[in-house]
Amino acid sequence: MTRIVTLVLVDPAGKLLGPLPPFEAPTPWRQEVGDFADERWQVLRMLHADGREVTYLAETADPPAGLLPVDVDLAPHPRRAPYTEVGGPAASRGRDLRRLPGRHRALRMALSRRRCPGLPVRGRRHLYR
Repeated sequence: MTRIVTLVLVDPAGKLLGPLPPFEAPTPWRQEVGDFADERWQVLRMLHADGREVTYLAETADPPAGLLPVDVDLAPHPRRAPYTEVGGPAASRGRDLRRLPGRHRALRMALSRRRCPGLPVRGRRHLYR
């Protein structure tokens, strides 16, 4: 069993761009977005689900041409996690690194090296404060 997925794209500034054409995802589980989410499209949250058809909100800095307008309510909600808002994944990554306790220093180093591969180890100290 598969599901029909529609991605509604938004840019990092919060401008609604429009939906991509629906496509079939190989897994039937709504919470699984790894089949189609990547660096190009960061899935923020599920907007609507009805049977096999699921619509997600995804953030992209590189939108494809020819998207049609769509009406989606992007108003913030007090019970919604910050990482599900536009710009949220990038903002929460840095905040989470700073919140890790001292005993996880090796994990913080590994994450900072992956994010800032060109910096010397000494130059990454700003991430630990």
